[in-house]
Amino acid sequence: DGSVVKGSHHSLRVFNCNNVRSISWTFNGNSISTEGDGYFKLNNGGLLKAEIHYNDGTTETISKKLTVK
Repeated sequence: DGSVVKGSHHSLRVFNCNNVRSISWTFNGNSISTEGDGYFKLNNGGLLKAEIHYNDGTTETISKKLTVK
């Protein structure tokens, strides 16, 4: 259902993508990155997006609404 516990850590990783140049992450429209361990700490609900940039110049966006319990 997209519900998560406040303060939980979430892996910023996209699976099953080939020929990827880069992935940009945003949460509620703000650029985010990991805390150095590959995880993003979630303190409030919102919209998590991964913008996937492929080597052929195309872009794909995946999003998930997260609600904090």
